[in-house]
Amino acid sequence: MATWTCSISPTSRRPSRSKSLGTLRSGLGLQSESNLKSRGDIAPPPAASRTKLIVVGVLPFTILLILFVFKIPIGQPDFRLRYSPLVALRIERSVIALVICVLGILALWGASRGVPFFVLRARSLRAIAISCFVALVWWTVFALPPPTGQLELEQHLFNLLSPSHEGAFIIEAQSVKSVREYVSRVFFEHLAKPPNEMRGRRVLSNPPGITALCVSLNDILEASPKMRKYAIDSFGLAKLGDSEQQGRFAAALCLAILMTIAWGLSFWPAFSLCRLWLSPTAAAAIAFACVFNPATVNFTPGKDTMQLFTVLCIMYFWIAIGLIHAWIFIIVCAATGFNAIRTNRDEVRGWARGLVSCGIGGAATALIFYLALDWNIMLTTYRVGMRYGQIQLPIITDPLYWTFLGLPLFLLFAGPCLWIELAAIRANVVNATARFGAILLVCATAVMTYSYFFANNSETVRLWIPFIPILLIGLAVRRSSLRLNTLSAEEDSTRDSIAMILLIVQLTVTLAMWTLMDVRESEWRLLTGRMWN
Repeated sequence: MATWTCSISPTSRRPSRSKSLGTLRSGLGLQSESNLKSRGDIAPPPAASRTKLIVVGVLPFTILLILFVFKIPIGQPDFRLRYSPLVALRIERSVIALVICVLGILALWGASRGVPFFVLRARSLRAIAISCFVALVWWTVFALPPPTGQLELEQHLFNLLSPSHEGAFIIEAQSVKSVREYVSRVFFEHLAKPPNEMRGRRVLSNPPGITALCVSLNDILEASPKMRKYAIDSFGLAKLGDSEQQGRFAAALCLAILMTIAWGLSFWPAFSLCRLWLSPTAAAAIAFACVFNPATVNFTPGKDTMQLFTVLCIMYFWIAIGLIHAWIFIIVCAATGFNAIRTNRDEVRGWARGLVSCGIGGAATALIFYLALDWNIMLTTYRVGMRYGQIQLPIITDPLYWTFLGLPLFLLFAGPCLWIELAAIRANVVNATARFGAILLVCATAVMTYSYFFANNSETVRLWIPFIPILLIGLAVRRSSLRLNTLSAEEDSTRDSIAMILLIVQLTVTLAMWTLMDVRESEWRLLTGRMWN
């Protein structure tokens, strides 16, 4: 978060040309900022086109609203994204988020323009913008209304104890006696079973890291009665008479808090990454869209939104862990390597040095885990990947035409900022940065196409959350109206206005879509009593 504070300072319209930033650019095969002012750049689009941006941005919500009004099911018979039966309560609770959004937008606008208002200085405005973002992340945790009125967090508890959601990892953790034994032997034994004998497909479709985290949380709460009591009191679980149930619920909600914190922290690497190419205000808007969009808000707290932090760190630091992280690394490595080859030999050497450093760091990390827990991360990732298709095969959509439903569902919930950037995808400038954006998109599309037919494509809304940042950043760096290439104060002002439009539309549409949806069926199941059957 400190990076945001420093980078959007109104006294400096350009980021610092530090040695570390130059080294990172060289490793990525990109030109320095002084070379971004290519003759191919053109002025940002006129003010009249801003109306088109807004129209395109509200289109996903318009589509969803039409489906909602006419009660058209979203999905296919075995997998549905349900509408919320508590829309009125959700709208009421979204008012708080709207107030937070307005404060954050005003603060960011004042900081980007260098125009203090409400007798506050620019530094205070930046602090307000950061605080509003943090508050918005926490709002998603406590905003869901309790369907039966028993516990304020009962929807989250339902998801965190459901075998089809994050509850699968918590349930698995309850049977684990030793983390070392589980990651070195037991997990592989479960993985070797035929699909019809597997206990918990969701658990075996992922490396056992999240299960190990759940075991650690259980151990911490059992070993510290004071911490256990504090968690029970904080979450309002004292009304539950069963002590064992209190402890289980407390562990589940502690996991939810950790996943939410990781999701919120993902803004830092997202913003740092965007600042390599984009203006401060544009970087804030795109980074926010990477983190806060209809898909992440509707599936939080959860493992998929938590992964955004590590995925974005991969893109910024070149680190690889887990299955989805391996895919992201392949995309970024291939895109930057090809771009380096297209640039010059020096850039290739920088890319190669980064690749070697990444390999050494990854090997060192794997060695530490192996020595500490007897956990072979590389072997685990490989075996999970080899078995993933067989594990998920029984729930992959059939007949074939249902397969093609996943992509429109993903586009619907990926966020309005992605729609706007897709509408402006045509190339209007040719330079190293725009070319890198195009290469990144090609590599991402190739990997996503393969995974679409390889994985459970009905759930692309959730499973493809980690790919949203790659798509948004790849599209954004192609636009001269967002990059660090403007030459006049008027162009700077136009660029900041466009970025603010992206931010406002993203926030508004995301909250509006949240009010309509019960994507995990928690409200519907709690109200109907169908629970996990």
